[in-house]
Amino acid sequence: MGELRRSMSAFRSAAAPGTHNTPNGGCFVSSADVTAVAATTSADDVRLPAPRLTPLVMCLDRTLSEVRVVRRLVRPWLTHACHMPEDRVDSVVLVLSELVTNAVEHGTHSSVLFRAESPGNGWVRVDIDNSTPAAIPAPALAPDNSLAGRGLWIVKKCVVELGGKWGYSADGSIAWCEVPIHQLPQPKEQP
Repeated sequence: MGELRRSMSAFRSAAAPGTHNTPNGGCFVSSADVTAVAATTSADDVRLPAPRLTPLVMCLDRTLSEVRVVRRLVRPWLTHACHMPEDRVDSVVLVLSELVTNAVEHGTHSSVLFRAESPGNGWVRVDIDNSTPAAIPAPALAPDNSLAGRGLWIVKKCVVELGGKWGYSADGSIAWCEVPIHQLPQPKEQP
């Protein structure tokens, strides 16, 4: 986790509006760029290069409007760069929306760093860093009359259904999620 923290800190400190390349060859999108793309395109209009699974890195303003921006950029990345089936994309986008929402609502830093990558092993990993150490939250089902409080419960259910895993860094500042690009084969039952 220390390497991830150093890497994400380097991205945050090197981030400048208009920057599009990271030191390790990933694509970096500043918050201003993300907002401009989201305002002028639909998910079907965004095409990312398929042959190279370039990480998608975004430094987001800590505002709820950035959640929509993440959804609009992650969906085509998962579909076109990772070749994830559409039904899985929908579930992953829901999970990421919930995790980014939590990072925005519970963070105290002015920005949230989002990094999605597919290291070539058939999985996608996402890290969402709000630079705010905190107690690690647990999924809970909110009362029926509550308008909030179901996010992590939704994350847990979707990630299990996708055959993935998720959690937080030891200090609670980074939420992470790993899911297979394609449905994993179900284990055969023993007679």
